[in-house]
Amino acid sequence: LLRGEDPVDDATEINVPFFSYFITDKLFQDLGKAIANSPTLKSLEVVGSEVEEHFSIYGQFEYELRFLKYVNRNRTLQHLLLRDIHGDEAIQRLNIFLRENDNLQSFEMFESFSFDTIAITHFKCALSCRKFPLKRIAFGMCRIRNDMINDIVSFFTTYPILTPQSISLVEGQIGDEGCSIISEVIRNSSINLEEIELLGNEMTSSGFRCIAAALICRTRPLKRLSIGIYHENDRAIDSEVIEFLEKFSSKPEHLPDRLILGGNHISHNGLRQLGNFLSNRVSSLEMLELNFVYFSSGGLRAFFEGLQDNPQNAPKHLNFADTDLYDEDYLNPTMAISEFLLRPNCSVERIFLENQDFQLDDEKLEIFVNVLG
Repeated sequence: LLRGEDPVDDATEINVPFFSYFITDKLFQDLGKAIANSPTLKSLEVVGSEVEEHFSIYGQFEYELRFLKYVNRNRTLQHLLLRDIHGDEAIQRLNIFLRENDNLQSFEMFESFSFDTIAITHFKCALSCRKFPLKRIAFGMCRIRNDMINDIVSFFTTYPILTPQSISLVEGQIGDEGCSIISEVIRNSSINLEEIELLGNEMTSSGFRCIAAALICRTRPLKRLSIGIYHENDRAIDSEVIEFLEKFSSKPEHLPDRLILGGNHISHNGLRQLGNFLSNRVSSLEMLELNFVYFSSGGLRAFFEGLQDNPQNAPKHLNFADTDLYDEDYLNPTMAISEFLLRPNCSVERIFLENQDFQLDDEKLEIFVNVLG
């Protein structure tokens, strides 16, 4: 498939996990050479060895390093994702690839403890040598700190033409200081930024407000924003969410097309206010994601009650994936959702309900079927 010898099914995407105890050198070399020379491969995900930080690079990363050498020779790749790839030498080989492969459009790295300030410097150097900017850069669980954010942002302000359209910095150590730096990038009209993801960091309500103020100053809204507030005591963030939204009261068209408020605790009162805010304004928001949000008792019904005055203003897409929607005060989530969908002029087109704690039995399924019918 990788060599393009199969006339029916070209290989355009492959996931390569490393199981060092089972893969043979011959198989490894054949796979590496095929990837290096593949005329069709567009997307590659490499999953490295899950090792602890104090382990030596010698031996543990042998396959990963050799494999990156093969990857460096490929010139058709457009999307590269690396997970659990560690060590300075691996980062150096990666930077060679970023510098020399102008077809690459997106680069994502997850769970790498080797990405430090020195690695950022080399990364910036590689990006500055490219003929074309990457469309997406993502770092997840790579311990991105405030000082590293300053280093990254300084590069984008110096070379705005090389700024990607999508930047993801999730599950890091970015606090309010980092949010203040990022807000300057959001305000900068010469930077063509369309998506930013900041979930799972350490910002407080101050950082939340800073990002909102920057969004209002933009000439056009972001296409996607994912953001959350860090609270050790897991208190409800109703006031922060409402304050964030109220900043858009006079300019609802500046709301992102897709807003993700994941990983937080919002009470039923906060959810009602959220629904009410959206109901009373015609905004640019098309998709609202509340996945991994803890809904307190009555929360789901309160959200839809807030939306009911003007259901035509509701986002077209609602995402409740991985959220506990079981509602003690109401029969079940299907009733609350179905009741809203039956309202005249309801604009909702898609609702996501993956991975719920409640069981979708025959009775609940029948409710949905009747609504859809």
